[in-house]
Amino acid sequence: MGFLNKIFYTIGGGVARHPFIVFVSALIVTASCGLGFLNFRVTDDPQELWVPKTSRANIEQDYFKNHFGTFFRINEMMVVPADPDKSTQDIFRPEYLHLLYHLQDAIEKGTIIKDGKEYGIDDFCYKPITGQGCLITSPMGFWKMNQTEIPKTAEQVKIDAQCIPKPEQTGRI
Repeated sequence: MGFLNKIFYTIGGGVARHPFIVFVSALIVTASCGLGFLNFRVTDDPQELWVPKTSRANIEQDYFKNHFGTFFRINEMMVVPADPDKSTQDIFRPEYLHLLYHLQDAIEKGTIIKDGKEYGIDDFCYKPITGQGCLITSPMGFWKMNQTEIPKTAEQVKIDAQCIPKPEQTGRI
């Protein structure tokens, strides 16, 4: 019998003669190792995960939060043509803008119900001026979210998007 065989034979014999002691010992070791879960806390805050508490970035972030309010993140939505053959086509075209109008309208008017309470965009959007509504930036802002104002041609869309006044327009846009 080899050296390892003798060791495992002895261990196996001990486990077979005293199964209760082995079971209780394994339970105690597992429970003591699991005590660390009492302090377990899940976080998904990237700053807490990757930035040391004493770093300059964290100190400046705390200063900003205390003096100017909580930092917010802007959510973005990218819109691309659904047809892969048109993936390189300019998206500033009237047909896409009409689809964008309907999408933005649905988002702004949509609601969800969670725990018996109804929520809309006004409940979680960024409001730079309290009580003045949401800050929503969108290409539809060029036409004041009015579908009838969207130009009929792609050239006119580009002129509007560059804030170039129409020939018949006087004054500011």
